[in-house]
Amino acid sequence: MRRWRMGMEKFGYSGLADRRKGKASPQRISVATVEEVLRLYREEYYDLNIRHFHEKLQDEHDIRLSYTWVQKALQGAGLVAKRRRRGPHRRRRPRRPLLGMLFQPDRSRVNSTGHITY
Repeated sequence: MRRWRMGMEKFGYSGLADRRKGKASPQRISVATVEEVLRLYREEYYDLNIRHFHEKLQDEHDIRLSYTWVQKALQGAGLVAKRRRRGPHRRRRPRRPLLGMLFQPDRSRVNSTGHITY
């Protein structure tokens, strides 16, 4: 907020605008590198999973990219399938047949009139 306030005081409303808009990111990866990574996976390492392919890129080809970037690039090119979503952590148990019915450890049941039967 301090930077926004200083920009507003110094330049008016134009001081609030992002001056990076329209410029390429300094961390951008070159198109040649992207093509090389995809070519290597298609032609040489098609039988490896993403983790091992990432290690091969670093060790043998000296291409230093993050694992997540390699994963997203291969998935975006359709070379690797996306992971399935995980199921819910806890499964909901089925509801009891009667409202207010509690678990009876002695295996007795509460009937519809509210009486306990053994």
